[in-house]
Amino acid sequence: MIPAGYANYTRTVATTVTNKEDILILLYDHLLIEMKKARMGIEDKNAKLKGESISKVLSIVVELVGALDLEAGGDMSENLSMLYHYVMDRLTVANVKYDLAALNEADIVLNQLYDGFKDAVRQHKASKVIPSVSREGISTAGRLSIAV
Repeated sequence: MIPAGYANYTRTVATTVTNKEDILILLYDHLLIEMKKARMGIEDKNAKLKGESISKVLSIVVELVGALDLEAGGDMSENLSMLYHYVMDRLTVANVKYDLAALNEADIVLNQLYDGFKDAVRQHKASKVIPSVSREGISTAGRLSIAV
């Protein structure tokens, strides 16, 4: 059963996030929080914290793999798929063996991907042309024409 607070949070996020870029960044934010918890679980020999956190990270990574369009994305999608599978392997080793080195390897890859995605999203948003209202576009019906 999902706790009511978490369900309300996910419902709020689902209704307020309107584009794929923001969803991707939110997923990575959550993923990296869980990576920190997994690290604490391994360091403290806390099997529950380690296992739950790594499981959550794996679930997110599996969703990211599933969201890849290998046909349209070409080499980039294939490379991301290989990186995600590498991360899944390292997380599995970290989980089974309490292996901080394996967790660190996954963490490095995920942080680099996160930084790259954040930069790409920032550039994408900055490059969008903001429409302006043209006075000539006002018709007798009172409608506005958006000039780009």
